[in-house]
Amino acid sequence: QRQWHYAVANGKNLFCLTIMALVSLAVVGKRNEPLYIREYTSESIVYPAGDGLAEIGLTLEGLMSIDGDDMNVAPGTESCSLRHQFILHSALDRLEELTAGNRWRAPGSVGSDAMWVGMLCPVDELKVYGYLTTTKIKFLVAVEDIFPPDQKQQLHARENEIKSLFANIHTLYVEYMLNPFTNIESSIESRRFEEGVKSFVDAFNSSGLSVA
Repeated sequence: QRQWHYAVANGKNLFCLTIMALVSLAVVGKRNEPLYIREYTSESIVYPAGDGLAEIGLTLEGLMSIDGDDMNVAPGTESCSLRHQFILHSALDRLEELTAGNRWRAPGSVGSDAMWVGMLCPVDELKVYGYLTTTKIKFLVAVEDIFPPDQKQQLHARENEIKSLFANIHTLYVEYMLNPFTNIESSIESRRFEEGVKSFVDAFNSSGLSVA
C-alpha cells in the first residue's frame, strides 16, 4: 500500500504521498543469513505553520512493528511480514547473480559508489535496490514505484538518496560491529542501531513528500 500521510494546512485537509517510500529493509550476512529485517508503515498527523508542501513539517512514526501470526519465521525477521520476506529473499538471489565475479563494479568507483548495486528487480508495485559491502554484507530495500516513465530526472535523484541511505545504514552497521559486546554470529539486537535506522528511514520517506 502506498504511503499516504494526513496533513492539515491553513484549515485545509491535505493528503501527502511519499514518492518512492521505503517499505522494507534487510541486512544479510555473508552466508546469506538474515541479520536484520524490518517492514515500515507510517501514521502521522501534520500541523504545519504555512501553506503548501514546502512548509509542511512532517513527523513520521516510521518504525512500527508489523504484528501477526506470520512472524517469527527466522531470527531477525520478527518485524517483517512473510510477503516482504519473500520479496527481499527473491531480490537477494538477483543480487548474487548480478555481483558474481565483481564485474558489476564500475572501474575506478570508490566509497558507496563501489558498493551500490542499484535496482535489482521490480515486484508488483515495488522496486528492490541492493548494496554490497567489501566484506560481503548485503543491504536491500524495497520501495514503492510510482514514478511515470517521463520523470527520469526525479527518479535518478531519488535513487541517489537511496544510495546515501545505504551508506548511512552501512556506517551504523560498522559501528555496531566495532562494539566489543556485539555477538557477530547472531542477528542485530541494538537499540542504537534500531533508532539510527529509524531516523534515516524517516528522513528518507519525509524527503519524498508531494501533495495530492
